[in-house]
Amino acid sequence: MAKRARLSPPPEYGGPKFFGGRGLGPYLLFAVITIFMIGIFAWRLWTYASEPPTLPIIGEIAPPLPPMAQPSLAQAPALPDAAAITAERADAEAALAESPLLPLWAGGADAFAIAWAEAALALGEAGDVAPVGVGAWELASGSLRPGTAVRVAGDLLDAAPDTGGWRRAVIAPQAEAYIEILARGALPAVGERVEATGRFLGADRLPGADAPVALPLVVASRVAPTGADPVVIAGEPTPGDALWHEVDDERLIIEPRPYHALIGLVRDEAAAHRAAAGPEKTAAAAAPAPPSINAQSYPLHAAPDDYRGLPFTVVGTVVKAWEDEQIARERPFGVTRVARVILHQRDWSPYSVVFGADGASDEERAKFTKDAGKLTLRLYELAIPGDQPLPKPGTRLTARGRFLKFLARPVAPDPTRQVQALTDKVYTILLVAEGWTEINDRDQLKTWGWSIGIVGSLFMLVLIVYSWRQWREWRVLKAQLRAAAEERRKLAATRPGA
Repeated sequence: MAKRARLSPPPEYGGPKFFGGRGLGPYLLFAVITIFMIGIFAWRLWTYASEPPTLPIIGEIAPPLPPMAQPSLAQAPALPDAAAITAERADAEAALAESPLLPLWAGGADAFAIAWAEAALALGEAGDVAPVGVGAWELASGSLRPGTAVRVAGDLLDAAPDTGGWRRAVIAPQAEAYIEILARGALPAVGERVEATGRFLGADRLPGADAPVALPLVVASRVAPTGADPVVIAGEPTPGDALWHEVDDERLIIEPRPYHALIGLVRDEAAAHRAAAGPEKTAAAAAPAPPSINAQSYPLHAAPDDYRGLPFTVVGTVVKAWEDEQIARERPFGVTRVARVILHQRDWSPYSVVFGADGASDEERAKFTKDAGKLTLRLYELAIPGDQPLPKPGTRLTARGRFLKFLARPVAPDPTRQVQALTDKVYTILLVAEGWTEINDRDQLKTWGWSIGIVGSLFMLVLIVYSWRQWREWRVLKAQLRAAAEERRKLAATRPGA
């Protein structure tokens, strides 16, 4: 009896191989899941471009001070004499050796506080302490610890007669705000704008027109007329410049000296760029674009001191915009108007910092690896000198400027947020910028979202149709082969000798 031949599809056509030859069902499931994932990605792109993020309720950086009554020095009590101050000197020096700040139980114009200030001012004259520029708001609001080395400026309103020792003077840094100064020796003429460098000793009380007036007290080692522009940045600034030493990223104010210096530098740079560009181009178009601060936000947050004064570009959406009243009053470098703008922007952490072959140590890479590829909502803040109009909230814009600091801002509790913040502050990345330019990159993201969704879905549909046709042809061919095999078996059974 002849052995039956095993019939099978021709070797040159093995049929469509769906998931190891398991048929079309798993492939269809995979295609449906892929289309679903493409749709989610396209929807996220659309919402990223369309929906504003939930932002904290940002408070004013320096809420207005309540108006202060002008104090009078004519009825002011006498200051401690030299003997009383000398008697407290030993205890004051011992307290200063324990802490650089005034003891909590001391303050005002008493003998111990003045003795402590004399000892502390001696350290400042030796160059061991760098004073920070502050205004009336920080001194009067209680946000500054007594004993801090400070630099204040204002109009000299009144001064007690010079008797050879400490004498009182009153300056006005702004309208209806006053600071008491204790100084020795000659003072500038009443009415001049002066700068005093010394130690903040908390609050003192002086007689007023109707009632005693509480005002901040500074014991000064130097009181001198202020120049029109006390600080000028010559050449390209570097992060190691001494000007940045007084910048503190945790404070609720902008330090005046570095802030004013950057305003003067950026104003001059913008004018030079406009002159180089000609009348038909903006200042931003006249020079090569600096690196993006959006892409540098992670290393910037880790080491802000390494980036102060450096140029960057920034992109974001306007949250709020206003004019800087302090600049309008002080007019540094003749600048009378500075527009302030807060932006929000979702930034991707840079993969290049994490995985780039840039000589970074393993420890530096590990610091960023845990956040690689994450989308983070950040706040940026611009200070723009000039007469450019304020942008409207929701405007997408880009700007070029120089980084100054992380600016701490108070935030109010938001009862609508399910997750409450662990701090009462947020931080904006502050740049002094040349100007702003409106952009429209959100429509491009929406277009990408639609395009990815449509093209991806069409591609998968084409694959499904093509695979279904292949599978159908294979089923037809398989049926034909089975019919041919059955016919051969019938013919073999009818042969003689079968």
